[in-house]
Amino acid sequence: MKRFTALEIDLFRASPSLRVNLSIASDLSGIDLLAAVPVNTPAFGSRSSLGLESPSGVLLERWARVGEWKLVDVENRDDRLHNLASDPKENVNLVDNAEYSSMQENLKDVLETLWLEY
Repeated sequence: MKRFTALEIDLFRASPSLRVNLSIASDLSGIDLLAAVPVNTPAFGSRSSLGLESPSGVLLERWARVGEWKLVDVENRDDRLHNLASDPKENVNLVDNAEYSSMQENLKDVLETLWLEY
């Protein structure tokens, strides 16, 4: 089994009502956390929905990124595969392109390994 180094950051564990009127100032300083990670170091994360009916959250999607490639595993929908170098806004889904099937399988393995490990 491959071993990965991972950094877990829970940036926003608050109720949705606290996020409704959130505005972001244009003069915020900081760093791009993904840019701080070495290029081929796997990164992964998830997006959940919090609500009164499910205070612990409902998993909506999870993702893995290695280098310029990102796979998004969306609950009850088709996966999305993106080349972030050529499509940084993730508009083009390459998941059905046979040319990238090995990349999709690799990212799926990375996601499953990291998800179970952390």
